[in-house]
Amino acid sequence: LGSATFQQKRADDGTMPIGSMKVVDEVTGEVQERVPQVCNSMYNLNHILRTQIMDSDYFKSLSALVTFADVVDEIFDKVTYATPFIPNTRVPSSCFCLLYKLFTMMPTYQQVQMLLKHPDSPFIKIIGILYVRFVVDPKEIWTFFEPLMADNTEVEPSN
Repeated sequence: LGSATFQQKRADDGTMPIGSMKVVDEVTGEVQERVPQVCNSMYNLNHILRTQIMDSDYFKSLSALVTFADVVDEIFDKVTYATPFIPNTRVPSSCFCLLYKLFTMMPTYQQVQMLLKHPDSPFIKIIGILYVRFVVDPKEIWTFFEPLMADNTEVEPSN
């Protein structure tokens, strides 16, 4: 999984940077390329959802998670459905809070592929799919999704 910590970098106009960004894994020393994000400053999320995420106590508690492995473990432990809000509330779900956390971490290609191929929880894969859908360049999306076409895993998106 790697344990590199990540800092989000924004352009002066508030948009996410586009292009090649590299990160060094603190454990292996391996240089990896982050997946360029092609999105607005709200990661292409609805304004209300983003505001609710930013204001949520759960999202604020995620600041303690500094490595990609920590976030994946939290997804495994906390995500039980893949809706934006906790059913029948205006409280953002753990799924979308953790997705937003991943947006700010700007994972590498290897890490996004790990999410998409993760064998332990379908919700880890779902968050990977959502990540690609919201911030990856549309010209690149198929390279992430094509290998998933043969996946026949059934998941109930909500409980």
